Amino acid sequence: MTSYAYANRASLPGEASIVDSLQPSKQAFDAKEAEPAPARASEMVAKDHPHPAPHPSTGLAHDVDRTAFNERWQRETREARKAAFIVKRQQQPSVDHDRAPANDFNRKAVISR
Repeated sequence: MTSYAYANRASLPGEASIVDSLQPSKQAFDAKEAEPAPARASEMVAKDHPHPAPHPSTGLAHDVDRTAFNERWQRETREARKAAFIVKRQQQPSVDHDRAPANDFNRKAVISR
């Protein structure tokens, strides 16, 4: 059963009813929900989700957690820098360097009399 005001909303003065805007809002929400979320770049974000497990008190776990996090963070950033370096090296054109030693390399001076 609907109210009299809703049934006769077209003849009422003023703004449109909130109820009239619900269906377009639902369609917009469903369309937004169907879009894939952007992927996160960090592997730590994917791996470090909460696990239900008993943990030690905050005072005991603080140093251990910090050390473990710092080690994982350094490993991840090191691997990212290494991968970037490899890509950069592969993109550079290879140049043949002349690695032949000079004629007088590591030779003692000969004094002729």
